[in-house]
Amino acid sequence: MKGEAIRHPFLTEPVSNDVMLGPKSHFLFLTGPNMAGKTTFMKALGVTVYLAHIGMAVPAGRLEIGNLDALASSLHVEDNLERGHSFYFSEVRRVKDVAEALQAGRRLLVLFDELFKGTNVKDAIDGSRLVIEGLLQWETGLFVLSSHLVELTEPLSRVDRITFSYFESTLRDGRPQFSYRLRPGVSHQRLGMLILENEGVPALLRRSTSAHEEAPHLHGEDAGLSERR
Repeated sequence: MKGEAIRHPFLTEPVSNDVMLGPKSHFLFLTGPNMAGKTTFMKALGVTVYLAHIGMAVPAGRLEIGNLDALASSLHVEDNLERGHSFYFSEVRRVKDVAEALQAGRRLLVLFDELFKGTNVKDAIDGSRLVIEGLLQWETGLFVLSSHLVELTEPLSRVDRITFSYFESTLRDGRPQFSYRLRPGVSHQRLGMLILENEGVPALLRRSTSAHEEAPHLHGEDAGLSERR
């Protein structure tokens, strides 16, 4: 697959990016801070490939792609209360579905967004590495995975057929600025705490003794409502 100027069709001012996946490199590992554009890029890629396979115009400057049997994604995994499936178990089942499809000889485009975020960091790293190294054996698939687990990039950098790209961010007056441009390499930037601070969350969580003592007491109907809550 070779795509030029791929963009998300639902954005009024989309930023376009190029992508190339093929026999020599059929696995794209995406890194970058929160809100930098990883998930939107993967959605744009999925929409583009889907529209191409049903014979419609695509949101891209140019697209060359072989015939695929299916598009598999893990972008909106949810738990299942009725079946008793946790979020993590649902993630595992999605990976199992992909593995079974590959075993059946199907040609897939697989989009995994933050794989195994439903478990602890140690299991997420070990599980992600197991899955990635397993998927790399299947040349019948094209794989794109985004992750904040940059610890994976060092051991995987010695593996063939994997490409590392990232979305960057710069800081201006303490605020992150995003280009939404895909660049070669790995991002080690972390913005999670900065975003929390910029939204004023630490200050809101800081308990003020004087404010607590001066808070008005509820009476009558309001008091009953407060107790029921």
